[in-house]
Amino acid sequence: CWTAALTFPVVFLVLDLNDIYFSFRGYQCNYGYSSPVYQWLKPLLAAILIFIPNCAVIANTITILVIAKKSARRCRGSLKWQGIMATALTAVIYCLSVLP
Repeated sequence: CWTAALTFPVVFLVLDLNDIYFSFRGYQCNYGYSSPVYQWLKPLLAAILIFIPNCAVIANTITILVIAKKSARRCRGSLKWQGIMATALTAVIYCLSVLP
């Protein structure tokens, strides 16, 4: 997560160092986006930074549910639907929360 958050500003800094404006009043960086590279780079980075975390959450949710099913089968028990719903809803709500 931190790697993805660091990638966005570093790429902009490397691309056009003179296109960054710093506001001392609000202590924030503003990008001018005047380079023609930004026309294809901004949508590409946005898609990557939204798509990869969602895939990781979905993959981890499926893995957790498979492991829980295997361990419940070994103990001759059954999965509780509350646990399944909590895990699935957490993943779904996260995926919906990062949609633009």
